[in-house]
Amino acid sequence: MTAVRRLMMALTSEVRGCWYQPERASERGFRQLAEHSPGPVCVHDGEVLLYVNPAFVAWMTAESDAQLVGRGLAEFVRPDAVDGIRARIAALRKLGEAS
Repeated sequence: MTAVRRLMMALTSEVRGCWYQPERASERGFRQLAEHSPGPVCVHDGEVLLYVNPAFVAWMTAESDAQLVGRGLAEFVRPDAVDGIRARIAALRKLGEAS
C-alpha cells in the first residue's frame, strides 16, 4: 500500500465511519503528519472534502473544519474551472497519485 493510500485511509476512517481503523504506528504517523503540517492538506473523494488539516482551515479563512468537510470541491473554484479540475482528478485516479 502506498503512503498516499495509507494517509487517505487514516484520515478518512473516522470521517466516513468505515470499518478500517488505523492500528499501525505508520498510519498514526501519517495522521499526525497531516495534522501538524504547516501546509494545507485536504483529502477528497473527487467531489467532496472528506478531511482538512488545521492549516487548510486557516488558508480557507474558516473557523473550523466543520465549515469545510462535506462541502463540494466545486464550491471553492470558479465555475469555468470546474470541468478542468474534474478532468485532472479523474486522470489521477490511479493508486498512489495525488492531486
